[in-house]
Amino acid sequence: MIKKPQLASCENREKLPRTNSFCGNPEDWFVTSILGHFNLRALTFDFFVDWSKSPITLTKEFWLKGISESSINTNFNLADIPQELNNAYGESFVETYTKFCENYSIIPYAIIFDDSNNWSDEKSNLLLVRFSSGSNNKIEYETTIISINELKEKIQNNSGGSISIGSKGLYYGTSRLECFLSTSNSLYPGDADLLLVDDEGRAKCIIEFKKHNLSSDISYQKISNYYPKPDGRKYDRLEVLRDYLSKEENIPLIIIYYPTNTKEKYGVIEVIHGCTGALKKMGSRKFDLPSIDSINQIKQTIEVVLKGIEYYKKNIT
Repeated sequence: MIKKPQLASCENREKLPRTNSFCGNPEDWFVTSILGHFNLRALTFDFFVDWSKSPITLTKEFWLKGISESSINTNFNLADIPQELNNAYGESFVETYTKFCENYSIIPYAIIFDDSNNWSDEKSNLLLVRFSSGSNNKIEYETTIISINELKEKIQNNSGGSISIGSKGLYYGTSRLECFLSTSNSLYPGDADLLLVDDEGRAKCIIEFKKHNLSSDISYQKISNYYPKPDGRKYDRLEVLRDYLSKEENIPLIIIYYPTNTKEKYGVIEVIHGCTGALKKMGSRKFDLPSIDSINQIKQTIEVVLKGIEYYKKNIT
């Protein structure tokens, strides 16, 4: 069985980040059963930029993480890896992911691993899976077992060299593997929280989720609080992705700010524009937080996002 990674403390994997019991996490709103009413689908994946280039460029391969309940070795066998990942990520996720990547000349990969491994042991292995579209829309895939050192080398090659965030590493990570790599010079790539695509796998919008844990009014949340410092590299990465995916149709980067305090009734949606090194707010508005138990309220929230996309298209020059 393959599971979707879960964000948790790097020191104590039983410690999960704070959540809002009323509205849940935003990724819980963008599920296939609800997005289908809008002829949309949601994707998430890890991606690289080459920091050695000027300007920085997108590396043309995306990764999808999957945690295996069994060890990765020559005896490892899953009858249907795409279906296992679909069970973890959502109905037809791998099919949409593969179609989307092929639309944009990106190589779609999955990295599957047993996260109980001792990652400091050079003998620890992972499974690298490359997807492609076969006949009758069937997903075909090739698998290769790689070592942790080979993974590190691949990360550095895709990043334009060594990449690190300091000796302390991450406080929270999606896996023990990611936490381990965060203290090395082969930092695991960041992700796109959510990409909205149509049924044909064409990008419509990149969405970044920003959690608000503080007691201050959420209406004060805006990108200038975090950009260009302290999160300049994070948002410039997203802009590189947005720019690459906008070759045929200009798509926006949207930030959704949401509170963990259940007394808060609102979130903020912010539409971003500009270029790497010069991102800023185009417009923003508050929205009613949906109850995680109300499909109609979640649909209304998605409609707010769609209005944000239209606002961007009308105002971009």
